[in-house]
Order: sequence, then structure tokens, then C-alpha cells
Amino acid sequence: MIRNIVDNEKYIREEYIDQLNILKEICFAIGKAPHYLKLSQDFGLRSSRWFLQHCKNPKVVDYNSFMEYEVGVLPNYEPSKEYIIDEILTFCKENNKTDIFYKDFENGCFKFSAATITHAFGSLSSLQKELGMRVHNGGWDTKKSLACIKNCLDEFCKYFKTTNLKSPTISMINKFFVENNMKITCQTCQKRLKEEEGSSLREYLFNNNIQMVGCGCGFYHSFGDGEIVYSVYEYDFSLYLRKNGFIFNKDYFRGRKYNSFDSDVSTNINIDYIINKGSQEIFVEIAGFLRDYENHYKKNKIITKNKSKEKYRVKLGFKESILVKNKLNYLILFPNKNKEFYSTIEENCDLIFI
Repeated sequence: MIRNIVDNEKYIREEYIDQLNILKEICFAIGKAPHYLKLSQDFGLRSSRWFLQHCKNPKVVDYNSFMEYEVGVLPNYEPSKEYIIDEILTFCKENNKTDIFYKDFENGCFKFSAATITHAFGSLSSLQKELGMRVHNGGWDTKKSLACIKNCLDEFCKYFKTTNLKSPTISMINKFFVENNMKITCQTCQKRLKEEEGSSLREYLFNNNIQMVGCGCGFYHSFGDGEIVYSVYEYDFSLYLRKNGFIFNKDYFRGRKYNSFDSDVSTNINIDYIINKGSQEIFVEIAGFLRDYENHYKKNKIITKNKSKEKYRVKLGFKESILVKNKLNYLILFPNKNKEFYSTIEENCDLIFI
């Protein structure tokens, strides 16, 4: 019996290595980490759950860390500090270097950019301190005049206004600086503006009619007529309504309480949108926090790896039960990282426009 167990473990390990090698070849061929569902659906491999179950790498805790530490490709998110440090130390060892410069990132020595360093560590100097290297910035952030900094910010403002982007983030601005070889960061802009004018980066952009994301939230946008949205999904949906002739506070409304149409509801929860369609009302919830968890919700499957998402799943289920109980027309939209949310809206809004 013991021998059978040992033989079985050996067989599984051999299969795991074979499957892992095939996955590495696939990643190399397509140039990125595939979505976890595609492992079995498109490539005929074992499922991501199977890989995680039989992986012995202690750094692996989920699919993203599996791709990062076991397969050796960047997952579809910003790489971890640990991954960045390992890559830099390996690079220095192989090239007999004791220092790193921004030009190393600009010259393509790494799979990630200088903007990634800024996002993960705040600055190159902070990374150098963490690695015990000589602190320098290779010409970045050194003795830039306030006029020069404002010129860089003005260039960003011109660029931003030509795009379909909503509100800029710190990482977005830093990325623009890197790609245009401006050799400054948002931290330098903020520091110099505060020291010499008593203002801030946020104020400077606001004076150029650009509203940065709100403090404490991932997104902020005011449409100028009283409607404010705090997520890109709400922005896309409101924009879709507006482009189809709907007017805020006339054809659609925000912030109405569930207990305004169901007296049995004691909690103070809001409906995302109420849309007037003739004599009917259509209630819309945007489940942005459950992005990629649509199946968990529809199959009433517990989300075990994220307590906050599980709490939201239960709350959304409670909201839907109220809508069903009151026999109301409603729509729940689930964003998916493999599809533009605008496409999801167009595919599911027949209820509104027919």
C-alpha cells in the first residue's frame, strides 16, 4: 500500500513537470500569461487548481504567484516587489554590476519598466536603499527648475486631453514621464510645487481642468450636472446612457435607497441606477467588485480566498432578492478583465433600449 502511494506521488510529480514545461512553451509562444480558464479550455492542460494543488514552491499561493514564481512569466498584474528584487539581483550578478540606473530599464534589460519601479517602491532611490546599493538617480529628479517641472506637467496635460482616459493616476503620470525621457517623478513635482509655491500636484492639474482620482478611492469623475462616479464601470455605464440620450435626474437616477420601495429593508443600502423607460423603472446594479466572479455569484458559490468579495457577493444576493420579491425589472452587470466593460453593457442592455 505504501509503495502504491509512493508510485502515485512519483507519477503525479512527473506529470506536473511535463505539464509545467508545456505551459512554459505556451507562455513563450503567446508572449504572456494565459487566463487561468484557458489552461484547460484552449490548451488542453490541467486546470489551474490542479497546478496549485501539486505545486511545491512555497512562494506560490494563487494563480498569479504560480505564473510569477513557477512558470517564470509576468502575470497580468504589476509584479511583486520580491519578483523585481530577484530579477535585479540576477541581472547585477550576471553583468558584474553593483549599481542600477534608469537607463537599464529604458534599454530593455528587464521585463518591467521604470514606471513599475516607481509604482512598487516609490522611486529608484528607495529601491537602491532596500538593496543596499549606492543611492543615485542617474540624472533623474536632480536640480530641476520649477519652470522645467511645469513644462513637463503641461506636456502631460496636453497629452491627457487628447485621450479618452478619465482621471489620471500617479502611476499613469510617472509612466508618461518615463516614456518621454523627462527624468522626473510625481514625487518631485509635488515636493517642488509645495516648497516654492505652497501648492500641490493635484492643484496644478486641477487648474488645467484635469481632476485626479479622489483620495481614498480608485476613481473619481464629475459630469458637471451633479452626477459623480467613483469607479470606471460607473463612468462607462453613465457615459453609455448619456450617449443614448438619457439625462441624469430626468431619465435616470442615482442613490435611491432600497427601503424606499420595500419597507421590510432595514439596512441603508443604495441601488446603483434607476432608469425610467416610459411607465416602467429598470433597476441596475454594477458588480464591479465581483469582476471575474460572475459564475461564483450565479452558482451561489462561496468565494473562499477573499473575504471582502464574499461579503459583497452575499450583499448583492440580498439586493437581488429584494428586486425579485417586488417583481421589479432589473439588470446586474459583471465586468470581466477579458472584455471591455463597454462591450458588456452593449450585450446586456436590450432590456433598456428595446
